[in-house]
Amino acid sequence: MDPTRCRSLTSSRNAPRISGTTSGDWDAWSTPSVGLRLHFDLSFAARQYLALPQQQAISQPTYARLNLRADLHSPSDRWDLGLWSNNVNDKFYLTNAVDLQDLGYDYRHRGVPRPFGMDVAYKFQVEPAPDEERTRSNRA
Repeated sequence: MDPTRCRSLTSSRNAPRISGTTSGDWDAWSTPSVGLRLHFDLSFAARQYLALPQQQAISQPTYARLNLRADLHSPSDRWDLGLWSNNVNDKFYLTNAVDLQDLGYDYRHRGVPRPFGMDVAYKFQVEPAPDEERTRSNRA
């Protein structure tokens, strides 16, 4: 095998040279009956070419996206009320593009702009049946 003809297995022609993600959670406040948890995640990608051959017209410039979430929750996490927003900085970015210059245009698929929302969760706990409880205690 000729090593000068091998492509690196760690990179792709369409992948950005540098990309990364970081996230964090912080239990910001709590009482015996309710707590507040804050979450963020940030993703970054350098210029990415979305089609071959690599052309500026079919590329995604460097960008970063920030997502945020705030949760009110019970101490046991049995219930949760969350407010969230993705792409808080409302960054325009592409998820895909196709070079259709032979037809006179390029197809570009835009990433989601700034959605936001709220969700509610409740965890139901099912008590074990009496037979299961006896079986568990006999095993111990």
